[in-house]
Amino acid sequence: MFELKKFLNLNSFRAFGAAFAGFDNILNWKLLRGSHYFPGSDGGTCVNEAAIVAAGYPYCAVRSIEDCPASFSRPAATYAMFLNDLIENDELRRHVLMPFVTKLEGSAEGQEGEKARAELIVLRTASAILAPALLRLGFFEASEKIRVIGSPYDLIGLKHELFSAAIHWPTPPSWMDQALSELADAAYACLRSDFVGAAKCAAIVAANVALGMQRASNRRGHRAMARVYHQAGEILGSALKLGKQGGVIGTEAAERLDRVKRKAAIPSLVEIS
Repeated sequence: MFELKKFLNLNSFRAFGAAFAGFDNILNWKLLRGSHYFPGSDGGTCVNEAAIVAAGYPYCAVRSIEDCPASFSRPAATYAMFLNDLIENDELRRHVLMPFVTKLEGSAEGQEGEKARAELIVLRTASAILAPALLRLGFFEASEKIRVIGSPYDLIGLKHELFSAAIHWPTPPSWMDQALSELADAAYACLRSDFVGAAKCAAIVAANVALGMQRASNRRGHRAMARVYHQAGEILGSALKLGKQGGVIGTEAAERLDRVKRKAAIPSLVEIS
C-alpha cells in the first residue's frame, strides 16, 4: 500500500493518518440491504455492488448472482449477497461484510474449486453455527451429531433422525426446524452441483439461527445474534482462502469507491428509476 521507507520517515500522527486515508474511505462506505440503482453521496450499496466498484467494473445494481462479474466466486458471492440482505442491523452488516468488498474480485474457480467452497460453507454452517446453538439450548446429542458431519450426503435425512432418541427432551423450537430443513436443502444442492443454491440455503440457516438465538438469549439477544453472523463472516473468509486467491489493493478500491460517491453527489449524474 505504501513504501516501508516512506512509512518510517513519517514523524507525526497526521502523516500516519494520511497514509491510511484510502482504507478509511472503504470503511466509511455504507452497506445496505437490497439492490440499488446508484449509491448516495456517502455510499450505500450491497456488498456485491461495492465489490464491483472496488474491482474497477462499471457500477450496476445486483438483483441476482448473475449480475455479478464472472470473476466473482459464485458460492462465495452468493453467501455474501444473502447475508447482506438477512442481517438487519446496518452496523453489524458493515462489520461482518466490509472486509469482502476487496476480496471477491478474481476469486472465481473451476467446478471442483467452487464445489469445495460450497461444501465448506454448508458443512461449516452446520458445525460452527447450528451445532453450538443446539448445545446452548441443551440438545447435546443432536449438537454432537451435527458437529461431526463429514459430507453433504450425511446431512440428508438428518432432520428426521436427529431428535429420535430425545424422548425426554423439549420439542425443538420452530426456527431450529426451519434451519434443519434449509440445511438439508443446502446438502441436496451440493449433490446436484447447484453451488449457488447451496450457499443461499446456508445463509438462510445462519439467519434462522441468529434470530432464534436472539429470542432465546433475552437481554443478551443482540450479542448472541452478532456472534452467529460474525461466525458466518469467518466461514466466508475460509471459503475464499480455498484455491485461487482473488482481491484488489485497498488503496485502489478506496479510490474507485470515492469516485463513485463523488459522482453520486452530482444530481444530474444519478440515474433516476
